[in-house]
Amino acid sequence: MDGITIENIKAKRKEDQELNAFLKTKEKISKDLEILNQILDQTPVIGFNTGNYDINLIKNELFSAIGTGRISSIRHSIANFVARHISDEDYERVKFVWDHYCMKTLKDLLIWYNNLDVGPFIKAIQKQRELFKRFDLDMFADGVSHPGLSEKVMYKTQELIFPTKEAGSPFDFPEKRYLGYIKQDEDANREFSMTMQHLDELLKKQKFMCNYCYCKLNEETVSADRIDNKKGHEDGNIIISCVNCNVARKDMNIKAFRYKKLLEFNADRLVYSIDNEESEIYRKMKANIAGGPSIIFNRFAKRNETLIRGGKLCKKVIGYDANALYLWCLGDFMPCGRLTTIEPYDSIIDDIQADKIFGFLECDIETLEHLKEYFSEMTPIFKNTEIEPTEEIIGKHMFDYNQSRGKKNMAKKSRKLIGSYFGKKILIYTPLLKWYLAHGMVITKTYSFIKANAHKPFESFMNQVSDARRSGDETIKMVSTIIKEKASPEMDDLETEMAKLQADPTKFDKDVINSFISKYANTPLVGLLCKLKSLSESSDSKSMIANMMKLVGYAVFGRSGMDMTKHKEFNDGTVEMVKSKRRIKLKNPIQLSIAIYQLAMLRMLQFYYDCIDFYFDRSDFQYQEMDTDSGYIAFSHETPFPDLIKTELLEHYEQHKYEWLPRDDTTENAAFDRDTGFIQGRVSMQCYGQS
Repeated sequence: MDGITIENIKAKRKEDQELNAFLKTKEKISKDLEILNQILDQTPVIGFNTGNYDINLIKNELFSAIGTGRISSIRHSIANFVARHISDEDYERVKFVWDHYCMKTLKDLLIWYNNLDVGPFIKAIQKQRELFKRFDLDMFADGVSHPGLSEKVMYKTQELIFPTKEAGSPFDFPEKRYLGYIKQDEDANREFSMTMQHLDELLKKQKFMCNYCYCKLNEETVSADRIDNKKGHEDGNIIISCVNCNVARKDMNIKAFRYKKLLEFNADRLVYSIDNEESEIYRKMKANIAGGPSIIFNRFAKRNETLIRGGKLCKKVIGYDANALYLWCLGDFMPCGRLTTIEPYDSIIDDIQADKIFGFLECDIETLEHLKEYFSEMTPIFKNTEIEPTEEIIGKHMFDYNQSRGKKNMAKKSRKLIGSYFGKKILIYTPLLKWYLAHGMVITKTYSFIKANAHKPFESFMNQVSDARRSGDETIKMVSTIIKEKASPEMDDLETEMAKLQADPTKFDKDVINSFISKYANTPLVGLLCKLKSLSESSDSKSMIANMMKLVGYAVFGRSGMDMTKHKEFNDGTVEMVKSKRRIKLKNPIQLSIAIYQLAMLRMLQFYYDCIDFYFDRSDFQYQEMDTDSGYIAFSHETPFPDLIKTELLEHYEQHKYEWLPRDDTTENAAFDRDTGFIQGRVSMQCYGQS
């Protein structure tokens, strides 16, 4: 074969090999791309796992099952990633859906499910994101939990007090200091063009006060601070300040430095995270974290059937709900400023009772023997302790149930919150401690005192949320009234619903309003109905912020906050974030956790002992169960308020009842004090944002 050499054959073979390798690579890339598109197509929205405060993605095991096409295989595949087989009833429903919609693969089933379940979830996420944007927060970039985001909203409302601006005594700028600035600029090879006349004019303009901290100036403390430190002392580049602020500012932005000085001025009024220098305080706080009590006093009560304490017949069971209790607690005195530990001294208890000292006392406390009967139904001291699930402690019924679960699944020894007559080496917040002492309990030993400053940094937040709720209610009432007046006679169903909203705006049913919007879409009322729906959604947003206050302070290790420096932002407003827990900064104002829960406990103890137990004879009532902010009480009369009130206390009750119960003397007061989510037949305990 002319012209064909061994070298040509080798070269041709090499080209063929390279081409085949390229085609195989292309085929592999194509398959990989197909798999990648499949994964991206099925990956759900990233959301919050509020149980662990972590970002959660769907498990990888689902990817391999996405193309499954046989219904029996799907049942087996589902068991692989939910760790259990679906029930026969659910399986029959899946088969019906599969046949009805002519499905071919598991992907078709997931799309059907997502349209029903994930779609509304995405809409809810979008609405929540819009809510937090009003506070300049991105819920996907600023936090990994609702409590963390709500806390950021709360901190934005901390009221800062500005220093009193009192003019200083007039004086001329000292010549000696002026000459010193000339020497400074000469040594630094900077241009100097500042005049004494300009300095005196600035002094008068600033009323002889520092431009940063507003302290009064004199010839010893006055200073000429350069706005731009790269330039010399020149007219127009000077701010009159005190020497301390001049030295401290350095190259910091003037606006930022003023804010720093403002924070320093408010240092005793702000809540700080506990840092490494206060690690011992943090250790004590962590050991004393206790949630809210949840207690069953009596397992069963029924009107006209069961007896109260074995005596009188039960005639009424009333549930009570502490109105926005945690929000109310946040508006009370919080432990502010930098926490410090001091040794106890002889008169420390007297100083606590006289409000001369504020914070947390580490102590032993006990109930005297003659008071144990008084505190028998609701033991007042709540503490964490290890509980062994023995028959003696948890009872035969629960013990037998626990044993039946098998060795692997049975409950083990664990730390639980309990009520007790005593506490050993526990931290008690001074407002709660004062109540204990006033009710006869005694401190037997003191170990240390964690001192803080008493201030209400979140009172403004509490009032804003409370006012927003009330404002929303009034607007809903107004729009409901207009719709009712404009409704034609044949719209009797609409009139009835609007009358309900006029009486109580909390009885808002979105499904009913949506049905009216569809039913009356071609009438002039549709615009007002849509307005009513949007008002409800806005009110829900504010309620969501308030209700999330229950969770603020709940996490033992603080709220998880995003480390914003690890984010990568894109032009379209999306954010790429790091999922690793090592990149999440934990913020630990753990003192808030204890303060909020102990204030909540205090309010519930007050309601029991200073209200119910004070005004009613114990033979006429019996607690059934209680949580931190709610409970149920059985009474021996149909109308216990006021018919069961002790005769000698009736006048006192009438004078003080609104300290505990919502006002009902006028429509305006009732609306102002109303309990969000008020339930018919309940009495609402008073814990309002404003009084």
